[in-house]
Amino acid sequence: MSQEMRCDGKSNETTGARCAELDAGSVSEPREMISLGEKHYYGEGVPKNFFCAAKLYRRAAEQGSEFAQYCLGFMLEYGQGIEQNYDEAIKWYQAAANLGNGMCQYKLGLMYYMGHGIARDYIAAKKWFELASQQNITPALTLLAYMHYSGKLWPEDCELVFDLYMKAAEQGCVHAMSCVGQMYRRGYGTEKDYDLAVKYLTMAAEQGLSIAQSALGSMYYHGDGVERDYEQAAKWFRLSAERNNDVGQGRLGEMYYHGLGVSRDYAEARKWFGLAAEQECDDARQYYEAMNKKTWAEVTCDRQDAENGNADAQYKLGMRIQRGLGVAQNHSEAIKWLRKSAEQGHEDAMEMLRELCV
Repeated sequence: MSQEMRCDGKSNETTGARCAELDAGSVSEPREMISLGEKHYYGEGVPKNFFCAAKLYRRAAEQGSEFAQYCLGFMLEYGQGIEQNYDEAIKWYQAAANLGNGMCQYKLGLMYYMGHGIARDYIAAKKWFELASQQNITPALTLLAYMHYSGKLWPEDCELVFDLYMKAAEQGCVHAMSCVGQMYRRGYGTEKDYDLAVKYLTMAAEQGLSIAQSALGSMYYHGDGVERDYEQAAKWFRLSAERNNDVGQGRLGEMYYHGLGVSRDYAEARKWFGLAAEQECDDARQYYEAMNKKTWAEVTCDRQDAENGNADAQYKLGMRIQRGLGVAQNHSEAIKWLRKSAEQGHEDAMEMLRELCV
């Protein structure tokens, strides 16, 4: 069984079958048991038989094979050919982790992180993720990066986050490629570099990651690191939207609404705004409601609240005016309200001003 064991969770049709090789005593060395277990697990040269694979891995694990301990722990965790048992899975992961097995260190950290079979403990999870990361176990690198990025338990460390995602990206992790691209785009943990942002986002987007596709579309839309190209922007927004990414759906709706990179088509715009709005994308919801002629009362309410100093209302009013939703489009008026909101620390308003380069 490879370190990349699949997790289909399916029971084996021959669960009750006997494992003839073990019953006959024809294999006794851990290496032989693991090799035969692999064949039964994947159905290579013999009928696929999870029950027999688990039995072989257990024998090898009991003789101290850390790889067999990992395999057995995995099958116990997902109930493959054996009754699901988190407690016993943890026992075998712990045994191999203590021997330095990187995958088991990651899996043990994940059990603590998720609270599977054991009390959730982020401190313990971090400890095991750090040990696994020292062996460049890709999922450990990305989860450890996320834990430091969230800043919930430890001070946010943007440079460490960047380094961890970069290591994972260099190992081919598509999600990490996207994160590295976004970090270059925003100058988070590293110097801002639009060329490298485009490079890494393209690598992830071409492998079908919807969040990278929508981000790459935005770079073509704004001309960041590439020549501004609305057709390319629409292409990447569409690919993202078709993978049910709410940002991609909303941005594709905007392209149809304004006729950028595609022929103006209000029906298509409404369709994509509606799909994004169903996923609670606020910008798309505003467009969708405007197209349904439901926004005038909301615009009036937002203006009243904005004039009373409400930062969120100032942001929403600025966005409505910028996009012409329920009111006449007016760039300078929109900037005025966005700045008022940003001055009160509204992060979305600050981000929109950066996008508008003001």
